[in-house]
Amino acid sequence: LPRELRDLIHDFYLRCDGCTYDHNSRKLHTAELEKIDLSLMYTCKQIATEMHGLPLQKNKVFFTTVYPKNLRSNAGKFAALLTRLHELKKSLLGRSQGFITSELMSEIQIQYPNLFPILDRIKTRGSCDNLTNETCGFPPSIHYDFVTECLRLLSKDPQFGPHITSTKWNSMGPRNTD
Repeated sequence: LPRELRDLIHDFYLRCDGCTYDHNSRKLHTAELEKIDLSLMYTCKQIATEMHGLPLQKNKVFFTTVYPKNLRSNAGKFAALLTRLHELKKSLLGRSQGFITSELMSEIQIQYPNLFPILDRIKTRGSCDNLTNETCGFPPSIHYDFVTECLRLLSKDPQFGPHITSTKWNSMGPRNTD
């Protein structure tokens, strides 16, 4: 058969109403929840070569954010763990007043100009956890990155490590001993 006719056959054979990713089986299936028929591709090497990649080119693939029920509790625990980690980081940043240098402030002002006022207030006002709860209207992920970067830069100071290890901790994080 001529190539043009074979291409029409391949198109007709592969076309469906789209494919959906099944999280439970970890496979693609048709919109009607049927297995995608690729048996024609296995008839000979020439057809397999001609059809390589066509199933995904000819059909839309839909992914959802739904995940298997058995992973939901783990996802919730992971989210809670990440939230707790960020709370601890924010609390630690709020108690790092003495280590915030002008060089660190300059670098943060370049990287996070809109979140810079938070660091400036920590430096000028001292330990103040509620200041680090502000996100200045930015997505939480940007705020997480800001806090992490501040702590990364603070950790370059050789005295910062001993400061952290000498800090008294309770179940809520570092606490003032003043």
